[in-house]
Order: sequence, then structure tokens, then C-alpha cells
Amino acid sequence: MLEAVETNRISSGNSAGLAVQSFRGVLWSGLGQFGIQAFGFLVSVVLARLLSPRDYGLVAAGAIFTGFLSSLGGSGLITALVQKADIRGEDLDTSFWMALGLGGGMGLILVGASQYAATFFREPRVGPLLMVQAIGLVVTPLGAVQTALLLRKMDFRSLAIVDLSTIGASGVLAIGMALTGWGVWSLVVPGLVGTGVGTIVLWWRVDWRVRGGIVWGSLRSLGRFSLTIMTFNVLNYVRSNIDYLVLGRMLGTWPLGLYYLAYNLTTIPQTRLVPVVTRVLFPALSAMQHDLARLQTGYTQAVRYVSLVTFPLLVGLLILAPEFVLAVFGVRWVEAAPLVRILSIAGLLYSVGTTTGSVIFSRGRADLACWIAIGGAVTMTGCVLVGARYGAVGVAVGVATYATVSFLPVQLLTNRLIDLRPREFLRALAPATLGSLTLAAVVDFGKVAWESWGGAAPITVLLVMILLGSATYMVTLRVAYPAVLTQLAGMVRQAFGGKPAISGVG
Repeated sequence: MLEAVETNRISSGNSAGLAVQSFRGVLWSGLGQFGIQAFGFLVSVVLARLLSPRDYGLVAAGAIFTGFLSSLGGSGLITALVQKADIRGEDLDTSFWMALGLGGGMGLILVGASQYAATFFREPRVGPLLMVQAIGLVVTPLGAVQTALLLRKMDFRSLAIVDLSTIGASGVLAIGMALTGWGVWSLVVPGLVGTGVGTIVLWWRVDWRVRGGIVWGSLRSLGRFSLTIMTFNVLNYVRSNIDYLVLGRMLGTWPLGLYYLAYNLTTIPQTRLVPVVTRVLFPALSAMQHDLARLQTGYTQAVRYVSLVTFPLLVGLLILAPEFVLAVFGVRWVEAAPLVRILSIAGLLYSVGTTTGSVIFSRGRADLACWIAIGGAVTMTGCVLVGARYGAVGVAVGVATYATVSFLPVQLLTNRLIDLRPREFLRALAPATLGSLTLAAVVDFGKVAWESWGGAAPITVLLVMILLGSATYMVTLRVAYPAVLTQLAGMVRQAFGGKPAISGVG
């Protein structure tokens, strides 16, 4: 449940100024992510219709190893660089060379392990895919320091430009390769090209250039925190990917491909939308870490607005999964529909649970994060191994079970760190919960009624139910929690330089 956060520092200032600065960051991150997700989703739909679940399964199998080695790379060092209050030129130079060295080393390890990975999954095509993906482990660190500097400045506009450039280049190339018969390589090569384009844009947007080598004093000052973050990243990665590993080994690449698409679809809020908030939430909470009242308010507002976006999306997906999969991805993916439904339950809890990392790290409790990650890795492994006996659906049930049993203890620990009462936390979730439950009841009734009248094409049912659900959700919020919508509209106006936001809460 707990995720790593991108860290930076901002000046504490006054409450209103901090709120506006944070919201502007969320707004730019949100605009960038909206563009990325809209285009990225379009690309994924086109590719899913051109490629097979087995192609996706091959990529998922390889991603297990590339992701694990990435977590051992320079991300912890860069996080430490961003976290440090005062940085010098030698800190930047040291971070650059260490990140590049670690990335190169991990790339060589991946090349050496590629054939072992192919043997593990009983799929010889995994080996060549991993050899090519090793290039990405070397290219990514080239822009790591620039990314850290943009985060320190909260320059989310530049980060949005980088992200859009990356997804734009990779998406266009992926569709072109898939159309011309490149198969699984359409899911691998474009990612490397996109990473290269993103790195070039980073060097264009940030004027820093490396001028020296490694300074051991800087390395020591950055090392302790970076090792803690690296440990957390590794443990968290094991927890997040053990389902792919077990499913790919026991059931093969076709079921893994179906599961891979379903999991990525249901965790879009967790992996793409929630980080829009947590990227800004950590520095905002760090700036007010000695004022518990403000900390509580900042966190509960973040939970409220995260849930307002993610809950209706995932509840709607849970109900409309069969229609969505058929209409969007096509008949060859129909077996993914039950997986989408089950994993939507996990996605609901993950979307809120992801915010806990901002609180834990802002309170300086990286040690607690590691212990939580250890417990999560052990519990998830057990749930997945039991579920795998019953196929891909069993694995999905295992993941949903883990999400359910781990949510409460992690959330209670997080609330205790800031003396947040359970009642206040539940109050923050109330608008999204009520709105989503009403949406679920109306849409489910609408589907049953439509089917009793003779039904229609999946795309027709999907579009009508999306309109019905959206209207139901907004009307429910307008009637039951009008202040929530009023406050959100006020913050948007103020972020763009308009009148001050109304300070009330719903």
C-alpha cells in the first residue's frame, strides 16, 4: 500500500501561500498527466487491438527484472539529493556519476541474467527483449539530476513538458511499429526512444551541466538516506510485482498478458493520477511538519480530493468492466473482464493508501516505511501463492485480499503519526464514498433495465452508462457536499491568479 514519494523542499511561508503554491503544482502536474494519460490510453487501445495478450505477457515478464534492477539503481541517491536542505555543485556531480555508474552496472547485470530469465519463464524470447531493455537502465540516469533540480524548484510545468515529450515520441513510434508488423518489439523499442527524448528535453530545460567527479564527502552525506530509500524501493518492488513473477512462472505469458492489462488499467489512478498529488503533497507536509493541526488539514484535504477523482472511476470500471473491455480492447481481451472487476477493489484501496507515504516520509520515518514494506512483501507473497492455484482470477483475488487486510493497519499507523482521529479520516472520504455508492446503484440498475429491454452494443451501453454515472455523481456531491465543489472551484481560480479561494470545508 505504501509507495515511495518524490521529495523536495519549499519554503514554509503562510498557510494560504503554501496552499496556492501546492495547488499550482498539482494543477501543472494534473494538466501534464491528463495529456499523458489521454494520449497514453489511446496508444494502449490501438496496441491492444494490434497485438496479443502473449505479447504483453512477454513484456510483463521482462519488466519484472528491469524494474527490480531499476530499484537498485540511483533513485535513492537522487531522492537524497532532492531531500537535502542545501546542495552544492559537488553534490550534483557526485549524484550524476553515481547514478550513471549504478545504472550501467545494473544494465550489465540484466544482460548477463537475460538467458536465466528466459529459462525461468520457459520463454526464449524473453532473453533478447531484456538485452535491449538494458539500454534504458543506462539512459535514464542521464537526466536524473535535472529531474531532481526541477522537483526542488517545484517546476512542474517543465516536468509536464518532459513527460509529454516522452509519451509522445514513444507512442507514435509504438503505433507505427505495431502497424508494420514488429509485434512485441512495438512494446519495447519505443519506450527506449521515449526515454532518450525525455532526457534530451531535460537537458534543454535545465542549464546545469556536470563539471567534476565524485566527491567522497558528498557521497557520505547523501549515502545514508539513499540506502534507506533504496531498501524501501526494493522491498516495495517485491511486494508490487510478486504477482507477475508467480503468474508468469506457473501459468505462462498469455494469462500474464491478460492480467498485466487488467492490473495496469485498474491502477491508473494509483500510478498516474495520485502521484500528481503526492509529488506536491510531500514538500507541503514537510513545510508544516511541526504544526500538527495544519498537517492534519493538509493530509485530509489531499485524501478527500484523491478519493473524489479515483473512487468514481474505479467503481464505474468495476460495474462496466465487461462492456469496457469489449468496446475498447476487443474480443480477444474478453477474459480480462473478471480480472478488471476484482482488481478494481484493490485499486480503490491502493489509491488512498498511496498517500500514506507522503506523511511517513515527511515525518522522517523512513525506517517505518521499510518495516511496512517488509510486512507487505511477505503478506502479498502468501496471498498470491495461494491464489495462483486457481489461475489468474485466483491471483487477482489474492491481490485484492492483500489490499483489504493491509489497508487498515497501515492507515492507522499513518494517522497516529499526525494524531489524526479516525473520524476525521472517514469524514475526508465521505463525499467520494457517498457519491460513488450512489453512482454504483444507479448505473447497476440502469444496466439491468437496459438488458431487460433488449440490450444494445457494448459501446452504446458503455457511453450511456458513463453519462448517467457522471451526472449521478455530480448531482450527489452538489446536493450533499456543495462546499467541496465550491472550495475546489475557488482553488482553481486562485491558482490561475483569480479571487482567493473560500477557506471552508465540506
